[in-house]
Amino acid sequence: MIVQRKGDPAERIRAVGLDPQQLVEDAYTRLEIRERWYFFVRFPRCFVGSEAVLWLTRHYSIPKEIAVMLGNDLIEMSVFHHVLDNWDFRDDYLFYRFYRDEKNSVGAPYTREQALAVLMQLKVPQLDSLVVQFYQAVTIQDHRVGLRLFRRCFVGKDAACWFRRRFNFERSQAIALGNALISLRVFHHVLDSANFEDGEVFYRFYDDEYSTDVLTPQQVYRRAWQTIQSYGIADIDTFIAQCKRAPSLGLKERVYGSVYYPECFAGFDAVSLWSDLLQITRPEAVALGNYLLDLGRLYHVEGRWGFQDAYLLYRFTSPEQIDRVAQPAEDM
Repeated sequence: MIVQRKGDPAERIRAVGLDPQQLVEDAYTRLEIRERWYFFVRFPRCFVGSEAVLWLTRHYSIPKEIAVMLGNDLIEMSVFHHVLDNWDFRDDYLFYRFYRDEKNSVGAPYTREQALAVLMQLKVPQLDSLVVQFYQAVTIQDHRVGLRLFRRCFVGKDAACWFRRRFNFERSQAIALGNALISLRVFHHVLDSANFEDGEVFYRFYDDEYSTDVLTPQQVYRRAWQTIQSYGIADIDTFIAQCKRAPSLGLKERVYGSVYYPECFAGFDAVSLWSDLLQITRPEAVALGNYLLDLGRLYHVEGRWGFQDAYLLYRFTSPEQIDRVAQPAEDM
């Protein structure tokens, strides 16, 4: 999952004394971009995150922390991305590819500043609210084209139809809104080979790229913990204790149907609390809930749902339950 920071990434790059365009060109010409393999999977024309960090620190005489920040700024500017769009930029053996090297790829329709200007011009309400409404309104399901299956995606024409109905837009305005949301990394074309179209074209929310289908339990555990740390949460126990004390969480006994559930809370109340507490968007707060679920620190009261921004009831794991949830053993 990609966590965006506030402000203009290009200005953050200038703040450390570098020219964004020159940085992009230097990186593209000097990093070792080539075909690489990982567990029998071929990834053409990519570079390694740790090698990029090493080059940045040596070439610009900057510390690693600044180098990682620069890499994430370039991701936010849609210069390059993780080859599977699963990771932000890290000092690790992870593969990244410049968008200009994507086969049949198209760049982001707008810059971040242009996308925000489009939202203002279209008089679209607060972005967080729009994304939640859109996610809940559009039909998300698996689609098959020939022998290829695209999981958890929606159809462009359905999204454009909802934009037109919701905001009384013309078709061109709906397409402009879709392209703005692509540029703001709300969703993307499943193959990253098209901008927003009002047609039978498949798109996927970045939040739905979070999938454990191909990860081992050890990888799930590590990724969940690493991502939670990126939210600024250094200690989960302290964070959960703080949440339990917050009146807005509404931790109490609740009745659903005819069943009483003690010490539980609603998903949408937790999302509101985390958004305010950590200064993150509601979709990011939903992702945080799912990461906490992966770590065994919360669960749906009936064990039937992942974490959602909805009136679904969840409980934090008790100390006794935590003792029984062992961290997965390391990969061999």
